[in-house]
Amino acid sequence: MEELPRDELEAAIAARRELGREHEPEVADAFLDRIEKQIDARVEEQLARNRYAPQRRAGDPDWAAALLGISSLGIGIGATGAATSQGQGWVAAVAWVAIIFVNALYHRHRS
Repeated sequence: MEELPRDELEAAIAARRELGREHEPEVADAFLDRIEKQIDARVEEQLARNRYAPQRRAGDPDWAAALLGISSLGIGIGATGAATSQGQGWVAAVAWVAIIFVNALYHRHRS
C-alpha cells in the first residue's frame, strides 16, 4: 500500500502560495484526491483482512433457520401442552410471543 508522505500537506500549502488564490481549488482537490485514494486503499486492505467468515451462497439451505424453526415448534407445543394442562393458557400465549420474537430477531439479523 502506498503511503502518503507526511509533508504532502505542506507541499500542497506551498503550491497554493506559489500559484495564488485563483488555483486554490485545484490544489486542494489534488491533495484531497490523494488522501481519498489512500483512505480507499486502507479500507480495502482492512476489508480483505476481515473476510474470514465464509459467506452463505444463494440457494444453499439455511440449516440454522431450519433448526430454529423446528426447535421453536417443539418448544411452543411443549409449553402450550404444559401450560394448558395446568389451566394457565396465558403462559402458553406468552411463550408463543417470545418464540415469535426470537425468530423475528434471527431473521432480521440474517437478512
